[in-house]
Amino acid sequence: MIDKPTVVLCGKNIVCKESLSLIHKYSDKYEVYYVYAEKDYDSSKPIIDLANSLEVKVFCVRNAKELTDFYIISKPALLVSIQFSIILSPEVIEAGRDRLINLHFSPLPLYRGMAPITHAILNGEPRFGVTLHIIDSGIDTGAIIDQAVFDIQKMSNREVYTSCEWAGIELVRSNLDKILTTIGLRSLTSLSHEQDDSIATYYGQFDIDYNDSVINFNRTAHQVERFTRAFTFPPSLYPRIKIKEQMYRVLAPPTIGERSEPHKPGIVLRTDPVTISSRDRFLIFNELQEE
Repeated sequence: MIDKPTVVLCGKNIVCKESLSLIHKYSDKYEVYYVYAEKDYDSSKPIIDLANSLEVKVFCVRNAKELTDFYIISKPALLVSIQFSIILSPEVIEAGRDRLINLHFSPLPLYRGMAPITHAILNGEPRFGVTLHIIDSGIDTGAIIDQAVFDIQKMSNREVYTSCEWAGIELVRSNLDKILTTIGLRSLTSLSHEQDDSIATYYGQFDIDYNDSVINFNRTAHQVERFTRAFTFPPSLYPRIKIKEQMYRVLAPPTIGERSEPHKPGIVLRTDPVTISSRDRFLIFNELQEE
């Protein structure tokens, strides 16, 4: 009896869980393995439970070396990475060639790297998206298989993230059949197109500090409004303001009011509702919570 080729799914969270269900539908043709990072056990637990119920083999890795060893031994026909926190080693990328794919939360080639949603909101992007792409030796630079783009105006970070989750699930669903059909016949590059590096943007680990969540009113009102949305990810992250030594969480973006000259930025004009001057306009905060 000839062994079935293997598909390895690596990752965490809801998109990865739904992708496991989708991939498992092909278990008559492929052996399916699920791999999670030890440090992500909590966010991987629902997928582990699902894998066990589907009789999918589950593997835990602690670092890139253990993942490399697993990859070399298992020799998968396809590896799918979805919010996986371990970076694939050069050995895996070399061995996998175009049989490694990743789901990235951004409309590549824009917002490669870290915290793409946060940076997109801070930059005032009206649209965002998710991208299914081949993994190469760069950071989110591989050829694009498919992409979904949607409006994000007035959305918080949490809301954009949720939209990315649902768009990501649909992207996997709509492309999985042709991907699994193609890997048995020809290169996945036949399904993809190269990214346009001339318009690419990249943000690294130190380009954002989520601990620095206190609003700086020496900015324009629109910049402050975008900051509040970019730093809103309940229940773990909220923008904050300080009024008379008391810190408050901002639970909803402020309303932008009239021009605030000649007041200096950061002056509290009223307390009900809280109205504060920015560099150019008043900002009205209707939903605050004492810390």
